Amino acid sequence: MIKAIFMVLMTLSSFNTYALEHINWNFQEDGPFCPLLGYTFCTMEVYTGDIVKGDADKLDGYIGKLAKLDSPTRIGMIQLSSNGGDVEEALRLGRILRKNKIQVIIPMDSHCYSSCVLLLAGGVARFPVGDVGIHSFYSISSQKPNADYEQEEKIYSTTEISIRNYLREMRVSGAVMDAMLKISSSDLEIIRFDKLKEYGLFGFDPVFHQYLLSNHYLNKKDMHQ
Repeated sequence: MIKAIFMVLMTLSSFNTYALEHINWNFQEDGPFCPLLGYTFCTMEVYTGDIVKGDADKLDGYIGKLAKLDSPTRIGMIQLSSNGGDVEEALRLGRILRKNKIQVIIPMDSHCYSSCVLLLAGGVARFPVGDVGIHSFYSISSQKPNADYEQEEKIYSTTEISIRNYLREMRVSGAVMDAMLKISSSDLEIIRFDKLKEYGLFGFDPVFHQYLLSNHYLNKKDMHQ
C-alpha cells in the first residue's frame, strides 16, 4: 500500500514546525555562490524545523512566487537546521532543490539530522559545516503494539529502495544508506568530515561544477573541490 509505505520517519523527538525564512541577502551579481541563471536577483533562505507533509508544496509555491516578481528572483542557497522528519517529503524537497539548482549550507551553529540528509543530498552544492547525523528509518505503524511484521518488512524494503534510487539520482554514494541501516532509529551518528566528502555530501555536484566552470564562475584550479 503506497499510502502506508511513506508514513515513514527519520527524526529525533521534536515539536518544531516547518519555517522558511528570507534572511535579506539579495545578490545582483553573478558568482559561484549564488549564480543568477537568468534571474535579476538570487537570494538565501533559511529552512528550520521538522520535515512534515506539505513542506514541499510550500517551498515549490514560494519559488514560483519569487519567479513572478517584477524583478524575477531565484533561491540560490538554503541554510538547513532540522531534526529530520517525513521521508517522502524529504525526497520531494530534495528533488525541488535539485530542479531549481539550489545550493545547501549547514552553518556551524546548525545541524542536519536523520531525513534532513536527503535535503542536503539534493543540493547542487553541499557545504555542511554544522553536524550531519544519520540513523535508520521507521514507520509510524511499526510503533504500535502487534504491528504486522510482514507489512512492516514490505514498508522497510520499499522505503530503502526509494532512498537508494534517490541517492543515485543525486549522484551521492549509496554507502550513506549502508551507514544508516547500521544505526538504530533510536540512536544518531554524526558523519565525520572525511566521510561527508567520500559520500559526496560535501562540495559541488559534478554537473553543477562543470556548469560553473564552463560559464567562468570558477577557475580551473577549483576543479578538485
